[in-house]
Formats: sequence, structure tokens, C-alpha cells
Amino acid sequence: MLDLTREPSSRTHLGRLFERIGADGWDGFAKVVERKLSTNIATLTGSPWSMMVVPMLVFAALLVWRAPARMRAVLRRIPEMRAALYGLLAAGILGYALNDSGIAVPGMMLAVANPAVSYLLLRVGSDTEPAGA
Repeated sequence: MLDLTREPSSRTHLGRLFERIGADGWDGFAKVVERKLSTNIATLTGSPWSMMVVPMLVFAALLVWRAPARMRAVLRRIPEMRAALYGLLAAGILGYALNDSGIAVPGMMLAVANPAVSYLLLRVGSDTEPAGA
């Protein structure tokens, strides 16, 4: 709401959304959501990131599936990691849904997160407990 006190030319997307809702009511909101949805769906087929996201998600799932003991060791040694991963998931979903760049936002996040998690699994997770411990 503070954004509405700024000059119209310097308002953020959210401020312009509230302005539109104030002027056009829920029809204005529906038009913005429809435009965002259309733009984001178009990024699924028109962006090079769309071809990268699926393999990166598969790689991330494979890391967790193939090295659960290492992942537990990382989460034990770095307790903040769980919150960071949930935060990345939420930011990726919101970034896709709310940003006009669409699939590029979670794609770029995965491009940074996958090597970071791989490194942690190799370095921190390498000191896992012996079997049966």
C-alpha cells in the first residue's frame, strides 16, 4: 500500500496491481492474473530454460534419492539447510508465478542450487555414519 504513495512512474508491479484493482475492481485483478498466466505459459515453450529445468529437477531428485544418508548428514551438520531448501522451493514457485521471466527464475535457481547441494553432499555428506550405526 505504501507503493501507492510513490509517483506512478516509479511504482513497482505490485503497486500498479493495487492501483489497477482500485480503478477497475476485481476485473483489473483478473486481467493482470490472466496476462501473467499467459506470459508464463508462453515461457514454457519459448524459453531455452524450459529444456533445462526438467533435467535439473531430475538431477536434484537423483542426488537426494541416491544419497539419502549423505543428505541426512548435510542436514545434521547444517541445520539451516532444510529451511534454505524450502525457501528456494517457495521462491522458485513464486518467481515462476509472479515474474514475467517465468521458467527462467526457477531454472536459474536450480542452476545455482544443484552444484551447491552436490558440493555439500560430496564434502559434508562424505563423513556419514557406518552402516548400522
